[in-house]
Amino acid sequence: MNLLAKDYVSHQLTATEALVDEQQMAVLACDVHGNMQLFFYDPASPDSFNGQKLLSRADIHFGATVHRLKRVVPLAIHGTDSTPPRRAAFFGIGRRFEYVSHTCSGTLEGALGFVTPVAETVFRRLWALQQKMVQSLPHVAGLNPKSFRYHVRFE
Repeated sequence: MNLLAKDYVSHQLTATEALVDEQQMAVLACDVHGNMQLFFYDPASPDSFNGQKLLSRADIHFGATVHRLKRVVPLAIHGTDSTPPRRAAFFGIGRRFEYVSHTCSGTLEGALGFVTPVAETVFRRLWALQQKMVQSLPHVAGLNPKSFRYHVRFE
C-alpha cells in the first residue's frame, strides 16, 4: 500500500468511502461536526504540490454526524443481446450505470443521505431549482436553508 496524497488539515473523521464516476475517483470524508467533504487526487494541479495534497472539491454540512457510508454499485441495465445497454438519462448523455457508483450515508438520528455524481447540465438545473425554492418558499422558523448547509470549520 502506497501513500499517494493526504489532506494537511486534521479532521476527526467518522466515515470515509470512495466515489467512482467513470474514469475519476473521489474520496468522501465525514467528520464529527456533521460535515462531508469530497476529495480528489489530481497530481497535474498546481494546488496539489505535485500530487502530495488531496484537493477538496465540495463540502457540505449535514446537520447530523454521519456514522456510516456505503458505496452502492448498481447493476447494469441491459437490453437484448443485440442491443447495447440503455443509457441512464438522469446522469447525462453517454454515461452508463456500470461506470458510476453511488454512496448512501446513515446517521444515528435515522437520517439517510445519497451522494451520486451527476452531469453538469443536471447539476445546473437542480441548482436553479434550489435557488427558486429558497427565494419563493417561506423558511421554517426564519432559518435560511442555504446558510444551514455551509461547511462548519473548527480548527
